[in-house]
Amino acid sequence: MNPLLLMATSEEAFLVESILGVISKLGFYAVLLFGSLIIPIIAYWKLFKKAGIPGWYSIVPLVNAYQICKMALGNGWLFLLTCVPLVGSLFNYYIYYRLGRSIYGR
Repeated sequence: MNPLLLMATSEEAFLVESILGVISKLGFYAVLLFGSLIIPIIAYWKLFKKAGIPGWYSIVPLVNAYQICKMALGNGWLFLLTCVPLVGSLFNYYIYYRLGRSIYGR
């Protein structure tokens, strides 16, 4: 227990502990969010570097999708198909399948 809370009333202590609990949970979720954003950026950065494309393209969302489609299919403008609701999810699988084939040559 926090030593400052020893002099507080029970209502004040409850309020302070509640606020500290919320802040700690928000911090935990902020770390998760930060990690889920940084890991794909690093992976795309390395992928683009391997393909001879500037790494900063991995940060810009539409340029990122355009370059991935261009690497996988040869035509970058096909990334617009990912905006179509049902077709988009299937097309994403196909793009990453072709991207893996183009990188590893199998």
